[in-house]
Amino acid sequence: MALEFDTGVQRVLRNPIAALAADRPALVLALCFVAAGTVGALAFRGAPPTAVATSLAYPAVFLFGLAAPALVGAMTPAPLRAGLASALIAAILIAGVVAAPALSERAVEASGGLIDPIGMRAGMRLGLMVLGVFLLGGALVRADRGHLPLLVFAAVIGLAVTFAVAEIEQGAANRGPADISVGRLVLGGVAALQLAAFVAGRFAEALADGKDDAGSASDAVGDGAPFAAFLAIAMIAALALDRAAGVGVGAALIDAGVAVIPPLFAVLFLGGAGLALVGGGDEAVVAANRRRDAAAQVVRRVRRYLGVSACLSTMAVAGVVAVVAALDRPAGPDPNALFGAALAAGAAAIAFVSLRAGVALGALLTVVATIVPWAAGPFLPEPTQFETMAAMILAAGLLAPSALAWRERRNPWRKSREVWMTAAQSALGPTIAAATFTLAGLWAAAAFDIWPEAVRVLVWTVAYGAVALALSPAWLIGFGAAIGRGE
Repeated sequence: MALEFDTGVQRVLRNPIAALAADRPALVLALCFVAAGTVGALAFRGAPPTAVATSLAYPAVFLFGLAAPALVGAMTPAPLRAGLASALIAAILIAGVVAAPALSERAVEASGGLIDPIGMRAGMRLGLMVLGVFLLGGALVRADRGHLPLLVFAAVIGLAVTFAVAEIEQGAANRGPADISVGRLVLGGVAALQLAAFVAGRFAEALADGKDDAGSASDAVGDGAPFAAFLAIAMIAALALDRAAGVGVGAALIDAGVAVIPPLFAVLFLGGAGLALVGGGDEAVVAANRRRDAAAQVVRRVRRYLGVSACLSTMAVAGVVAVVAALDRPAGPDPNALFGAALAAGAAAIAFVSLRAGVALGALLTVVATIVPWAAGPFLPEPTQFETMAAMILAAGLLAPSALAWRERRNPWRKSREVWMTAAQSALGPTIAAATFTLAGLWAAAAFDIWPEAVRVLVWTVAYGAVALALSPAWLIGFGAAIGRGE
């Protein structure tokens, strides 16, 4: 009993939210559902059905376009899933070649009605569903046996509460529908998806370490709290900056907090309680160990190319290319991208309580923010200030699991490459899941006409994220060696 009491005290002192979600899951679930239902009833009382349907469209897309297909994929036998996935990839390639002209509005107009934009959007919706089934669900079969869809469902609840609170805010301020930005609500939901992927990965890792269900859920929520704080600080700052000139700083901060905080809190509080209540089981432990072994094999294969000297040289070359890009681009470096990188770096330093992690992440994102607009800008659609900062912060969210794991595993007696190896084994799975859900969430917003501008955010998130993830191994190893971590 004394040991159990001490463990409970340590959980409460470490993170009260994690302790409550893990130790009283049924109570937490009941309170969350009652609170969500009350907010929804107050928000949509007397509202026309069309307004309710519009407000709940994006949460419904999350539920039926992401969580439900992932569960179906998790229940699909592996051989059948592999065969269907191969056929799906071939069909997508053929459909992509055939439907390529339809990706341009000019081609739709010039076709004289031969290309149907409505049919194209329907195809994108169907593709989202099928990709959700076989990519997300297929990853779940080998990963956490369905815990990730549970956390996505928690994000759906939080996102529905966000739309309801926005509806209440709109009614209190007597504003029109155009005054409520759907984009900020979508970005809050996508940030919650990134957090869900991270928490699911930490829960599986804790199960693989031999902890019980409550302890694993507590550790997952406790480890997810800094990541949630990072996303909240960076996203709220970016969203508030975009609206501060029009509505004032105070109102902009409130609007941004309404969009970001409820989905993130729901993933931690409601999702953590769901993980503790559902539990892992022997199959989840076996799957978590299998995923850890697979990540270790990938890291060992990459390790041979990541010597300290090679990593320092890569950092130097990337810095030189960034200087050339800044001087060669006619308009100079994109100030919006650089400001987004600065916001992400400051948020990482505060949320991770690590100046090293903030400086490393900020330096990498600064290089990426300088190179990508110079190299890919002529080929990509021109983004707005809001879209640029949103894409940069979402790309930083993909780097955050690696930066957080790198901070946690720092050791003055380890060489920088060994520190990165242990961090990469922990962050590889959550990073892949977060990237998949980020792309799917933005794609859903564009394909279902909820936020058409999400296409530009999606394209630039892919550009920033791909370069940043490609440079991150060499960057973290080289930065660790430069500051003298075991070298």
